[in-house]
Amino acid sequence: MRDPEFILLRNRFLVAVGVVLVFAIPTLLFVVKSFGREVTDVLKGLNEKEDMLIYVESNDCTGCLEVKQVLEDKNVEYMILNIDKNIDYEEIIRKLGVSRKVVEVPSLIYVEDGDMVANFMGIKTQNDVISFLEVHNINTTRQ
Repeated sequence: MRDPEFILLRNRFLVAVGVVLVFAIPTLLFVVKSFGREVTDVLKGLNEKEDMLIYVESNDCTGCLEVKQVLEDKNVEYMILNIDKNIDYEEIIRKLGVSRKVVEVPSLIYVEDGDMVANFMGIKTQNDVISFLEVHNINTTRQ
């Protein structure tokens, strides 16, 4: 037979550990999420008012590889915004003034001085990419 005092002390200890875990884990997750993450390159570029070409893709995009290949072949400097992986996606499209409802992949968004100048949502062909680059006179040489 176990000692009743030991059982009472053990139970109090287990309750105290449970209470600490219930409050400590969410607090720790909040602190890490709020202060421990780095800003992505796209968001940093927007905040610093840079000129950039943003290539928007998703994990299940069928035409994204073609667009990416054209950008690579033309030697265009671009930043990738993956709508499935990028933790700053919502903030980025809000800063660009784009409605989430109109974002289709693959897309190109041209930004000057941190503001969206042009976009092409739902690119269908390689010629669409080439035309977009030519119409907006986007530099095709990487620095």
